[in-house]
Amino acid sequence: MFKVRIIWLKINLTLSLREQLPVMKRYRLFLAFYLFVLVWFVVSSTKAMTRRDPVHSPLGNRNLISREKEYWFSVSFGGRFWMVNKNARIFDLHSPEDFSFPVVVTNAKIDPEKGIIEGVKSILPERIPDFIYEINFEEKYLTLDNSAIIKLLSLNELRECIRTLEITHQYLNPRVIYFFSNGRIYRIS
Repeated sequence: MFKVRIIWLKINLTLSLREQLPVMKRYRLFLAFYLFVLVWFVVSSTKAMTRRDPVHSPLGNRNLISREKEYWFSVSFGGRFWMVNKNARIFDLHSPEDFSFPVVVTNAKIDPEKGIIEGVKSILPERIPDFIYEINFEEKYLTLDNSAIIKLLSLNELRECIRTLEITHQYLNPRVIYFFSNGRIYRIS
């Protein structure tokens, strides 16, 4: 009787598998379609996350490589931070979520009609190093990324000061005020 039940169970299982075979093929097709859609969604979402979306950019979908070539420094104007190119012309707007732009020039003379920063081409070097956080034209000082402040007598010394800081910036103490004069950096406080 035990052998009969096992044989009956084997026959019943084989019949049920044969009956379920077309249904299982449909499930496999559905599963394959679901996996394809899932992989497509993951790949497209990672591409969208890695691409910087210029939503707030007046230039639209410009190539980011050309934007990086044009970028010189940032300036605060009208409550927003703007990108300035090598010709001292405002060319783009930083997005409100972006707080990682390298250099901010404050108190610069801006011509809002032309979108030009006046008088910076003769003062600033072609490449501003990444360790400089802020350049204040009105009060004549530099702020470094470690919060050290370097005061200047004249803005004409700015290029020489930046060249000196390229060598010595890693040796300056944080949150200390320095004074630059005659090619040397002096500690004030």
